[in-house]
Amino acid sequence: MSKTDSDVATAIRTIVVLVFSWVMVLMTGTKAGITDISGKTLLFLVLSGIATGASWLCYFKALQNGDVNKVVPIDKSSTILSILLALIFFMKACL
Repeated sequence: MSKTDSDVATAIRTIVVLVFSWVMVLMTGTKAGITDISGKTLLFLVLSGIATGASWLCYFKALQNGDVNKVVPIDKSSTILSILLALIFFMKACL
């Protein structure tokens, strides 16, 4: 990883995810659902995609520059943090 440019690694990973995602859409026959997506939902999907791309760029850059044993636990802890924040916001919305 240290000799691989983080931007190139992210671009390759993104292409793989893109191809796999469209294969799944075509296999399940759900491509007609694209027209049902509202503008607000599309905006949030685009923003989520931008955040994911930025996260991947930062992750690969951190792997390139830092110690893998320090980078990976921080990345994996973000999942737990996301779950906790979702629970907090969900519980607050229900009250």
